[in-house]
Amino acid sequence: TLLLANQIMEQLQAPFPPDQVEWRVGSTTQDKTKGLALAFITNRAIQNRLDEVFGVFGWRNEFKEWKGVSQLCGISVKFEGEWITKWDGADDSATEAVKGGLSDSMKRAAYQWGIGRYLYKLPQTWVKLKPQGKSYAIDQVIQLPKWALPSDYKEPIQTPAQPIKTVPQA
Repeated sequence: TLLLANQIMEQLQAPFPPDQVEWRVGSTTQDKTKGLALAFITNRAIQNRLDEVFGVFGWRNEFKEWKGVSQLCGISVKFEGEWITKWDGADDSATEAVKGGLSDSMKRAAYQWGIGRYLYKLPQTWVKLKPQGKSYAIDQVIQLPKWALPSDYKEPIQTPAQPIKTVPQA
C-alpha cells in the first residue's frame, strides 16, 4: 500500500513539459517595464494528469461557495476503494468572477495533491513586460531549469523557416 501510494504521488508530482506551464505577471516595477513571472498549471493539464494517474472514473471534483465571495474545490481520488478528498479555495476573480474563483480553487486543490507544487520552488524571475489592454503581459521566453522538466523531456528541434517559392504568373 505504501509503495503504491508513493508511486501515485510521484506521478502526480512529476514536472510538466514547458508547453503546459503558463505564466502570469505578479509584482511589477514602478515603470511597468519589468514584472515577476509566476508559473502555473492550467485546469486542463490538471484534469489530464488526474485522468492519467487515476483514470477518468477514479477522480472527481466538487465546488462550494464560501463566504459569498470565494469558492472551495475538493478533488477526490479513489484509493483502495475509498474516496479521499483534499480541499482548497480561492476568492472570486476580478474578471469572470465565479468562473475565475472556481478555476483558481481547483488549481489550489490540485497543489494539495502535489500537482504543480514544484513550481513554487522556481527562482524569482523578473521579465520584460509589454502593454496588453489595460494590463501587461510577459514579453520574453522563459526557460525552466532542468530540475523543473520531465526526466524524459527533449528540447524541440528548431528548424529554420524555409523561403516560400513562388511561381511567376503567366
